[in-house]
Amino acid sequence: MAPAVLTGAVCESVIVERGFFMGREWKSDGRGGTITEGVDQAAVKRPPDMLKKAIPDGTVVLTFDDALRHHYTKVAPALEERGFGGTFYVSELYFPVYGADDYADGVKKGVYMTWEEIADLERRGFEIGNHSLRHANLPGMTQAEMKREIDGIAERCAAYRIPRPQTFAYPGLAYTADSVAYLRAQGYTFARTGLAEAYDPLMQHPLKVMGTDVSPDYEGFVEQVERAREGKIVVLLYHDVPDAGAFAKTMDYLKKRGFQALSMKRLEDYIDPEKAAAYFEGRPSEAVEEGD
Repeated sequence: MAPAVLTGAVCESVIVERGFFMGREWKSDGRGGTITEGVDQAAVKRPPDMLKKAIPDGTVVLTFDDALRHHYTKVAPALEERGFGGTFYVSELYFPVYGADDYADGVKKGVYMTWEEIADLERRGFEIGNHSLRHANLPGMTQAEMKREIDGIAERCAAYRIPRPQTFAYPGLAYTADSVAYLRAQGYTFARTGLAEAYDPLMQHPLKVMGTDVSPDYEGFVEQVERAREGKIVVLLYHDVPDAGAFAKTMDYLKKRGFQALSMKRLEDYIDPEKAAAYFEGRPSEAVEEGD
């Protein structure tokens, strides 16, 4: 069961939810209690307690796709300097892009990170996420092919003593019901797709988190991250980061304005992915049924 219309707002550090389902209105104070004004109590079904705590304004997630080597040499040091987290979504790309024929050719040319460098990022505190083995779009694959794409990166991580990935980024932003179900069965907590201005955890399945392509200009970047308000999180999606100075300027903006920049797995600080997934899938669970 999911409401047709749903909004969230932060009010005195409490998430206030209000929505309409089957033509009837409900409200919640985010702590399991309901706000009674204007609500038909006989029609209210308590919304799920998928939020662990209020999401602070200024919460952004930094994600970097495709294992580009300058993510290792330029991006990671800039994040460390400012105390920021981030998720590096890695893949062994099999097609020509970024001036390389494929992943092996890109490693030789210094376009892609080696697995030793990827492992070093993890040791330094960054999240290594799964972007599929070959960066092949999942729709149209057989079940066996899809499993090879998802499991392949987990196996590479194990070989380099990197923890099994907990989050996933869909290649080409494309997913299927089967891929979502398989990720869930394998214990993935969040997965990024796109594109939207912000991720609203009260509206989006945790394995269908909407990311935002980063604006190429500073003013556009500022406009994007300032949408991280009223319970919404801006999940920034980076590929090539050609200008280290421009990147540093945007990171300075986040730092000076008091934003918190997190990895994808840190979404679990605020969102219970199991309860959220059960709710959006309409499955009976304590998260939905408690307090009826």
